Amino acid sequence: MALGAEVTLTIAPTGRLAGTVAVKGGAAPQEFSATLSDAKTGYQRTDRFFRTGGAWSFAELPAGDYKLSVSAPEGTQDTEVSLGSGEERAGVRVELAAKVKLRGTVVDLEGAPVVGAAVRVNQGAGFVVDDRDVPRTDAQGRFEVEGAPVGLVTLLVAAPRGAAVEYSQTVLTTTITGGPEVELPPIRVAKQRLKPGDPSGDLGYAIKLGAPAADPTQRKFEVALVRPGSPAAAAGLQAGDVIVSVDGEDVTGERRYLYEQLTRVAVGTTLRLGLARGATVELTTAAPP
Repeated sequence: MALGAEVTLTIAPTGRLAGTVAVKGGAAPQEFSATLSDAKTGYQRTDRFFRTGGAWSFAELPAGDYKLSVSAPEGTQDTEVSLGSGEERAGVRVELAAKVKLRGTVVDLEGAPVVGAAVRVNQGAGFVVDDRDVPRTDAQGRFEVEGAPVGLVTLLVAAPRGAAVEYSQTVLTTTITGGPEVELPPIRVAKQRLKPGDPSGDLGYAIKLGAPAADPTQRKFEVALVRPGSPAAAAGLQAGDVIVSVDGEDVTGERRYLYEQLTRVAVGTTLRLGLARGATVELTTAAPP
């Protein structure tokens, strides 16, 4: 563009979405929150509604394909809704799915129970860091969470306090369906491979970032770049490679949380990275550059 040239900016008209929320049977929740998110653009809006008779609305919205996530003490629900440029769309009804009793087991990578781990379940962003009344795993690694939301949720498994073995904090995404009681597959957590205060070994590659609002379980560990002369370059890792396992542990889908736990290692540690192209490369971490 030449200096001094005229530029014409066209501002697209915004739209509006509105509707109602109800619990099973037709009653309206007294209080609820609603979040609109567009995975393609990363656009997101959240608002809380109190004593509106279940009515909600979002104004000044750009066109997009949105996921509407509603959460109330009585239940939760996700629904898809599209909005055209400048469109005013009303009458979007959301019926909440009742919350459930969630059960599961926390084990280490050898299958031994992890005792005393705190388990939190959340929908949306953030966790309240408060240990009061937080379920903890028993001697068999079992836990039970009352009033867990259904749909796409995030689980935070915090390491036991004062344990002889240090475990990594685990944050994983999963989808809860059914009810009124749901049993999760065993949650496997890794022991910490790096002592507190020690520098993390350099791997020599960077992972491509995913879209801001994309489903975390669908994101891949695709190598964006390999630094020349690094451990990754010496091992034959290439830009575009997709890492699917670390030291034989699957790090895809709902188990992608294990990737960071297994790759935070001390200088001089050798890692085996399984790749989607069928190859396995071994690299030994170096001192940070």
